[in-house]
Amino acid sequence: MTACLPQHVVIGDRGLNRSGRGRAPGSHAYVDPGRGTVTELFVTEVVQVGNLFALARVADNPSLPLVRIDSAILNGAGPARVGQLLLVDLEFGPSAGPRAKFAHAIDQRRLGFGSQGEGGGVINVLRAGHGFIRDTFGRGVFFPFGEARGFAPAVGMAVRFRIEHGPRGPVAVNVRRA
Repeated sequence: MTACLPQHVVIGDRGLNRSGRGRAPGSHAYVDPGRGTVTELFVTEVVQVGNLFALARVADNPSLPLVRIDSAILNGAGPARVGQLLLVDLEFGPSAGPRAKFAHAIDQRRLGFGSQGEGGGVINVLRAGHGFIRDTFGRGVFFPFGEARGFAPAVGMAVRFRIEHGPRGPVAVNVRRA
């Protein structure tokens, strides 16, 4: 998933360039070349929307509580939508949970959560002829064994896949070992 994140984002008047994984689970390091500082940004998925703010969960970091994202800071992408992916800079208050200082909308098709991109996850359920993959946001994605390319599926195996939308929801296709 990290290869599909934006290579450059603008926070206020600063342009940041992606430099790799951050130190915290689910974070990605972005460098301000003018100042030489590193900012850790997190990929989040919006799970609830209100009039003034949205709540989002951090990918690859289930220990973090839901993040508050005020509507006013969403980087010109219009109002937040459930299922939308955002790159956020977090701050932690003494009494409240994490809050986004900045939010940048991510093109979901490039991350594999639209119809044309690629995503990743871990196989967590196998049944006769099909299974389920737990993706980086903790969602279960159905896959038929016929979509497993060149390997025998096993519980706990990390995989890459493309998502297509079937009549009963998302389906993983072209499933490969990660």
